[in-house]
Amino acid sequence: MFRPALMAALCSLASVSLALDPASLFKNEILVSRHYEALDKVALQSAPVRYLDSNPEQAGYASGGEIIVVGKTTDYVLDHRPADSNLSITAHYRKALASRGYELAYECEGRACGDTAGWRLLLGRAVAGNADDQSYLLAYKGKGGRSGEYVSIYVNEVDNQPRSVARVVRTGTLKKVHALPQQAGKVSLYYPLGQSEMGLKGVIAVEAIALSLNRNTDGRVVVEGFADGERTEDNDVLASNRAETVHSALLTRLNSSYASVSNSGGRVAQEGVRSQANRRVDLTVILPDEKIVHRDREYSATDG
Repeated sequence: MFRPALMAALCSLASVSLALDPASLFKNEILVSRHYEALDKVALQSAPVRYLDSNPEQAGYASGGEIIVVGKTTDYVLDHRPADSNLSITAHYRKALASRGYELAYECEGRACGDTAGWRLLLGRAVAGNADDQSYLLAYKGKGGRSGEYVSIYVNEVDNQPRSVARVVRTGTLKKVHALPQQAGKVSLYYPLGQSEMGLKGVIAVEAIALSLNRNTDGRVVVEGFADGERTEDNDVLASNRAETVHSALLTRLNSSYASVSNSGGRVAQEGVRSQANRRVDLTVILPDEKIVHRDREYSATDG
C-alpha cells in the first residue's frame, strides 16, 4: 500500500535531477558567482533590448518585452574557455535545455538581441562585450506556460573571456507578461508530439496579438491548427484542439467587441509527414492599412 507514495517520491526525485544547474553543464568553466533567493519576483527578457529616443524626456534603454515571474531564483555567472564562442556555448545550453524537457520561448543572436549596454543595465556589470558576440535564450518547463521552471541565459564576452549569465527560477509562477503589440503578419506556434496545450511562447504571442487588436478595433486574426502524420480522426481532433486553445486564450484578452478572432479549425498539414514544422498553430494578424508579412522567428525543424 506504500507503492503510490514511493512512486510519487521517485517522480519528485527525477524532477529535481532534471532541473537545470548551469554550473554542472560544462567541464572547464569557472563559476564566478552563484546567488540564491528563497522567493523573489524577477523579470526575464522576452524581446531585444533597444535604446528608445522618440521621446527625449523618456529616452533610455527599454525591453521590447519581458515576463514577471515569482519563484525560487538562482543567478549564475560562468566564465568559459577562451576558445569557446558564444555560438558554441549557446548551442550547448540549448541542447541541455532540450534534454531536460524545456521549451524555448524566445531566442536571439548578435545584433538581433539589441544593444549590449542595455543588457548590462538589466543584468549588471557581470556582462559586457559587443553586439555581434551576444546571444540569449528564454526557456520554460511546466504546464500551460503559467507555472513551472523558467530559465534565461545571456552569453557575451568580458575582455575576450566568454561569459554566461544564467537565471533559473524554480517552482515559479507567471504573474505578468509585458509585450509590444504584434505587427500584421503570420505567427506560428510549434508543439511537442501529441500535445495541444499552449506553452510560454504561446502565452507571450497571445498577449502581443491581443494588445494589437485592442488598439486596432478593425483588426482581425485568423487561427488555424495543424497536426502531423496520417489523416486520422485523432489527428484532426488534435489539430482542432490546438487551434481552440489559442482561440479561447485570445478571446479572454480582448476588451473590444469590434476586433474579430476567427477559428478555422484544424487539419493534418502534410499527410504522412512527421515533423514539428507540421505540429503548429498559425495566427494570421490583419490590421488596417498594414501589409501582411510572414514572421516565423520561432520555427524549429526538430523532428519528434
